[in-house]
Amino acid sequence: MKYGYVRETVNDPKGELQQTNLTSYCCDTVYKEIGSNSNEKPELNNLLSVLSPGDTLIVYRLDIISEDIRGVIHLLEGLRKSNVEFISVYDDISSLGEYSLYTIVDALILLEKNTRSEKIKLGMKKSRARGRKGGRPKLDLNNIDKALRMYDSREYSIDEIIKETKVSQATLYRRIKERDQ
Repeated sequence: MKYGYVRETVNDPKGELQQTNLTSYCCDTVYKEIGSNSNEKPELNNLLSVLSPGDTLIVYRLDIISEDIRGVIHLLEGLRKSNVEFISVYDDISSLGEYSLYTIVDALILLEKNTRSEKIKLGMKKSRARGRKGGRPKLDLNNIDKALRMYDSREYSIDEIIKETKVSQATLYRRIKERDQ
C-alpha cells in the first residue's frame, strides 16, 4: 500500500499544498498531523505502526518527517530495516531509484560529520585570530610553587591549599611525586 504523510508547517498551515502534491502518487491513505508540536508526531507514529514490508511512505519534503537530519536518518534507517520504500516528492528522492536513497543517506551522514568538523575548525581558527587559545588554561607556575611550599610547611590541609592556590588535588600530588623522584 501507499501511505502519505502530511504535517502542518508555517508555509502550509493545513497541509493542503502537501496533500495536493501527494494526490498524483495515488496514496491509499494519507495521515495528517495537524495541531501537534514538532517533537510529538502521533499521526506519524500511528502511520509507522501500520507499515508493512513492501509498503511505500510518501511525503512532500524531507523536513515534514523531521526537522533535523538525524531524525530523517533515524526514520529512513527504520524504513530500510522494515523493507518499506520511501519517496520525498519535492526533494525528488526515492528509495526506488537507480541510486538507493539509503546510499544518499549514508553520504548525508558523512556530509553532516564533515560540515560539523569544518565549523569547529573554523571557529577555533577565528578564536586564535582574536588571541584566544583553545584547551585548558595553563596553571600559573607561581601557584604550583606556592602550593608545594604550603604542603611542605605542614601547616595547611590539602583543601586549604587547593582553595588558596586553585591548583587541583591531582596536580598537587602529581607535582609532589615528580619532585620527589
